[in-house]
Amino acid sequence: MRKLNDGFTLIEVMAALSIIMIIILFLVSFEIKYFKQVYVSNKTKEYTIFIDALEKEIRSNLPKELRIGVKYILGENCNITSVKNSSILSLNNSATLKDKYCEVSFLSGREGVITIYDKELKGGSISKKIYYY
Repeated sequence: MRKLNDGFTLIEVMAALSIIMIIILFLVSFEIKYFKQVYVSNKTKEYTIFIDALEKEIRSNLPKELRIGVKYILGENCNITSVKNSSILSLNNSATLKDKYCEVSFLSGREGVITIYDKELKGGSISKKIYYY
């Protein structure tokens, strides 16, 4: 009498499923890293544009008497719309630092540093040295 082998054994099916799951896990992890990198890149571009707008605002609207020390812009106000809609004179002299904030350090009468701290950024911060007159 002849035995019919029409299907796969349980071991063969489990091996095939294991290989497929490993490939799927690799692809999902690659996609997650890619989307995180795109997110960080977009945030960096957004913050660079914000820093340029803030620099322009400081040059044009902040009196020289107020350009001393360190000023802060807290998390929810670290965007272009809030800088354009609110007065630059409303910068905080002190802050309860959170996950995201902007620090404007006036080093001397004509220069300063704008730094944005965000724990989602690679390295945690982005800075630009500014010169104003």
